[in-house]
Amino acid sequence: MCERAGDIAEGESIRIDLPDHCIVRPDGATLSGDPVPDLLRDMVQAGGAHANQAPVGQ
Repeated sequence: MCERAGDIAEGESIRIDLPDHCIVRPDGATLSGDPVPDLLRDMVQAGGAHANQAPVGQ
């Protein structure tokens, strides 16, 4: 979780830095957050979840 996620403007292009547990804004500023759980990291690295897929476990 990132306490300052609300600072990100709608439509703002951001980059997620998984190894350093932060969000990088276009100006280079970073927003620190909690580590991403391994299951979610694996999903992102595999291409992410798609809207037409059933939730995990179903």
